[in-house]
Amino acid sequence: MSATNAERMDHAWFALSDAESCRLCCCSLTRLGKHHVDEFGVLKKTAQEPPVPTSEADTTHNAEESEKRFASETVGWLRKKALQQKIDHLVILSPPHMHGVLRMIPLGSLNGHIAEFKGDLMHLNAGQLAEQSIVRSLLLGDAD
Repeated sequence: MSATNAERMDHAWFALSDAESCRLCCCSLTRLGKHHVDEFGVLKKTAQEPPVPTSEADTTHNAEESEKRFASETVGWLRKKALQQKIDHLVILSPPHMHGVLRMIPLGSLNGHIAEFKGDLMHLNAGQLAEQSIVRSLLLGDAD
């Protein structure tokens, strides 16, 4: 779906989430037409002492449960942030593995969707994020 200039949004909220952290950001256009990204918070996974695994299956199960807990915590955190910031639509960008885990968590009152991306955007600062095509496309409503 491609938008015309008349349909271009003036800002777009997005979150970057992987298995370790989630960042809430907003992309907007400056008066000079440049893309600008601001960050509005970071959620970090807290280290929890997992049960001692007795088998390889237990290790895998513990890792999966930890990812599900963090995905649920992420969605809850994003719901709170959406209320605080009066966010009407949010796109959650996640790498393929986390994408699958996040899709299992109901978004509830969080108006938005989860989009998969290839690569690692988590290490990029706000200025570098503003240069990414997937972030720029959010202002056109094309991030699916």
